[in-house]
Amino acid sequence: MRRDERDEPGTLDVGEFRLLEKRERYSSQLFSVHTGQYASPSGVVFEREVLHHPGAVGVVPVMTRSPGEPSVVLVRQYRPATGAWVLEIPAGLRDVVGEAPEVTAARELEEEVGFRAGELTRLFSAYTSPGLSDEEVIVYLATGLEPVAARPQGQEEVFARVCEIRLDEAIRLALGGEVVDLKTIGGLFAAREALTGDLES
Repeated sequence: MRRDERDEPGTLDVGEFRLLEKRERYSSQLFSVHTGQYASPSGVVFEREVLHHPGAVGVVPVMTRSPGEPSVVLVRQYRPATGAWVLEIPAGLRDVVGEAPEVTAARELEEEVGFRAGELTRLFSAYTSPGLSDEEVIVYLATGLEPVAARPQGQEEVFARVCEIRLDEAIRLALGGEVVDLKTIGGLFAAREALTGDLES
């Protein structure tokens, strides 16, 4: 088999990786870090550190002020991990045991930006950093928005700036590198696709 053929998806049966041992290195209320010992399909034993995370939700709140011109509600908040203000969709951790993700999404929407959704539609789920963490984010489209009292949680949300921006402008900002949060970038494009489908149907 030629090298270029081996590199093509589906041309190599890689077998299974096996977890042999897992040791906890750190644990907090929000996440834990483990070192895992694995065996590759060829029998090579190796170690990887994995951050275990409860997961998160994101919400793309959409409203239409004029026909065919949807806008989105975004939050600009300080993120200590980046040392910068980040423009994002409303989001939050799935840190309430047993709470359905759509319930978490509805709660975060109200708390962060002060809107209740008439309808929540699941857009997609994705791993945020699969090379390091098992964190999965589930992103929803929120429509039929009704204003309610916001209930910010934590200093970042207290000082966050809520803004409404046209969806096409938000996507332009994402393409221009001014939106750097992956769940937001994915959510904006998925929302546009969902809304375009609705308009065409």
